[in-house]
Amino acid sequence: MPGIPMLDWPAKDLRQAIIHYFAGRQTFRAIGTDPADLRMVVKAWLTLRAPDRYLYRVHLEADLAHSGHEPFKTYAAEGEALGSSVRWITASDQEPINAATSQALQQLAAQIDQDRDLIVTNNSR
Repeated sequence: MPGIPMLDWPAKDLRQAIIHYFAGRQTFRAIGTDPADLRMVVKAWLTLRAPDRYLYRVHLEADLAHSGHEPFKTYAAEGEALGSSVRWITASDQEPINAATSQALQQLAAQIDQDRDLIVTNNSR
């Protein structure tokens, strides 16, 4: 398909999206990048496919762990969004990447919410 081959998805954009999303949802008492008792480490993959329109897929894997310990729970979530049929500039990627990331974060947060009791129990150890 015509367009440009490079994707522009800086790690800082993902980090800001995660912090903003979880802060707004108030899943945790506090959220940030400073060391804390409970840590969530998120790994992300972005894939781009071009059947007839560009399809952006974001896959997130998140580990919850206490500082200095192995993860006690791992989560996986995905989101996807359709882009245009042509990519002329990397800025055109931002809207579908944001939409796919938002979907994945919603799934991730829903899974974490379901495990609230487990997280609270593990946090008190």
